[in-house]
Amino acid sequence: MCRCSLTAFARTSAFREDYYDNNLDDSLARHGYSRDSRPDKLQIEFGLICGNDGCPIAVEVFARNTSDPSTLKAQIDKLQRRFGLKRIALIGDRGMITRARIEEDLLPAGLDFITALRPAIRALAEEGGPLQLTLFDERDLCEIESPDYPGQRLVARRNPALAEERVRKRNELLEATERDLKAIQERVRRARRPLRGEAKIGAAIGAVLNRRKVAKHFALTISDNDFRFSRNQASIDSEARLDGIYVLHTNLKQELNAAPAVVIVYMSLAEVARYLADGLRARAS
Repeated sequence: MCRCSLTAFARTSAFREDYYDNNLDDSLARHGYSRDSRPDKLQIEFGLICGNDGCPIAVEVFARNTSDPSTLKAQIDKLQRRFGLKRIALIGDRGMITRARIEEDLLPAGLDFITALRPAIRALAEEGGPLQLTLFDERDLCEIESPDYPGQRLVARRNPALAEERVRKRNELLEATERDLKAIQERVRRARRPLRGEAKIGAAIGAVLNRRKVAKHFALTISDNDFRFSRNQASIDSEARLDGIYVLHTNLKQELNAAPAVVIVYMSLAEVARYLADGLRARAS
C-alpha cells in the first residue's frame, strides 16, 4: 500500500454492453452524459485514487447519475479511516473540488488541496485585479493573492500550446455556428414556404446556439420575416485575452510546494484520469 500525503482522485465513466447484463449490478447503471459519446447505453462511473508516485490506492464504482462533488466526502473518509493517512493533500479538477466542498468538507477535515478555479479567473483579470497579463511578459508562471481567498495561494500559468488549441477550437465552433445560422437565414429569406414568425425563428436559432455554447459571440437581429447575424468581435476578443491561462488554487504552504511544483502535481491528475480510462478500455476489449 502507498502511504503518501499527495493524493489524486479522478473519475471517468464506461458504457454497458448487452453482453455484460448478467455480470453487472443493475442498480449502478444509469443513462446520462457519456464520455465515450454513447448516451444510448447505460453508464457506470468509476473513481480512482492514486498516490503522488502514481501508485493506485483504491477504485470505487458509482451510479452514473452521481455528481462529481458528492463523491468527494466518501473519498476523504476512505483515505483517513481505511488507509490511515495522517496528512493528505487532495488533488482534483474544478468539477470535483468546488469551493463549497473546500469549505464544507476539506478544511473542516484538516485536509490540504490543489484544484483549478472555475470562471472566477475572469474576475481576477479585471482592471485593477491581481491577475494582470503583464505578469506573463517574462515568465509563463506567477503567484498572485486575492482577498477572496484569504490564507490560500493562487498559482497562474500561461500555456502557449493550450492557447493555440483554444483558438483553434473557438474558431471551429464559430464557423460551424455561422454555417447553421446561415442555413436558418436562407430558410427565412427563401421565396417558397419561408420560415416566419419571430418566435419560430428564435427557436431555430436557440437550438443552434445552445448546441455549441457560443451565443455571447454573436449579435442577432430577429423579426417576423427576417434574421440577420454577425460576430460580436468585442466578446471574442475579451475571451481570447485569457486563452491558455489557468489558475490553480491551493492551501499548501509555499515552503512545502513552490509554484512550479504545484503545477506539476496538478498535471499528474491528467495522468491518473488517463490511467483509469486506459484500464477501462483494456477491460472492455
